[in-house]
Amino acid sequence: MLCLDNNSESSANTLPLFAMSGDGQTDVVIPMVFLFGVEAKQLMDALRVYPSLVVYVGETAKQSSALIDHLDFLLFLSQLQHCQS
Repeated sequence: MLCLDNNSESSANTLPLFAMSGDGQTDVVIPMVFLFGVEAKQLMDALRVYPSLVVYVGETAKQSSALIDHLDFLLFLSQLQHCQS
């Protein structure tokens, strides 16, 4: 899941990074990515140009195997997108 900042001027280049926490725990495992407004716009612009774009967030070393491991899910999302258009 992506959470996009509604402040279009916010940017990772100018603001401190943040995370969901507050209870003192460091093992939060919610599959979510927060994007500042500037970076969110870049992603949304890329998705408008390349609607089939697949974005991977994670360690580069795991990228290839992660895509293969989740290929069925990625194909499902692709089919779902085509059904909605």
